[in-house]
Amino acid sequence: CQTLSGEKAMSSKFSAEATLADLESEMKSKLSWLQLEFVCENGTVDKSEPLKAYNTLSAKEVTISGGDNFKIDRTTCRRCGGNDIWRQRFTEWCQMNGDAGGHWKSTCRTCGLHLTESWCDD
Repeated sequence: CQTLSGEKAMSSKFSAEATLADLESEMKSKLSWLQLEFVCENGTVDKSEPLKAYNTLSAKEVTISGGDNFKIDRTTCRRCGGNDIWRQRFTEWCQMNGDAGGHWKSTCRTCGLHLTESWCDD
């Protein structure tokens, strides 16, 4: 793998059955990218496709928005990019007028990131 300027970024050996998901995992590990996307002449590609199907392929790091630092992850993990997220709302108090509050909790089932977010119905 090399950068657009031609510098070597990393190298790895893969089996003949390797997929783009295998390359993605290796790149995340070696380059410390949290999330990435593969693109080719036809647009984005499916990560389940075999590596041998491509002569040239580009990967770009996908920035994960930092605006949700104090909120739970609802569909995509901010740490690993996984989409196996457990989430649940817990009610911790309730008033006679119907107002209630508590916390949302989420856990990424891929990397274990646990987050909590407060909620209040006023």
